[in-house]
Amino acid sequence: MKKLILLIVTILSSAHLGLSAQTEEQQDQNNKDITIHSDIRLERLLAKKLAINKENNMVAVYRIQLYSGTRSGSKASMNKIKSILGNQYANVTYDQPNFKTKVGAYRTEMEAEKQLKILKEDFPLSFVLKEEIPFKELIKKRNNTIGTY
Repeated sequence: MKKLILLIVTILSSAHLGLSAQTEEQQDQNNKDITIHSDIRLERLLAKKLAINKENNMVAVYRIQLYSGTRSGSKASMNKIKSILGNQYANVTYDQPNFKTKVGAYRTEMEAEKQLKILKEDFPLSFVLKEEIPFKELIKKRNNTIGTY
């Protein structure tokens, strides 16, 4: 019985010493200050990068291209997508020599692929592509209905 009590007291005291040692180490780490010395040119470069990003805040999105070809074909695909998706954002752009009809502005490729499966029945040549668009344009796309730009 004495050996059991001695063993329990030894285990508890060693555990207490181990915990207090860890606490002291953590306090020492919290009291240390870190000083970073950097070149002034690096700070200027970072400031310029931040300024550019504020002005030209680009967002990578995934879109589905439904059609690429003539203007009349692009308009026809736009009318068809209006009847299928209703208020989902879609637009027609001119990328010489073709007019392109694109739909959506999805954050992930998985979301775009999910929508693509639905649209493949009506647009068998459609595919997902990744584009960078200005953040302001993304907000416009989320708030607007179907339109042509």
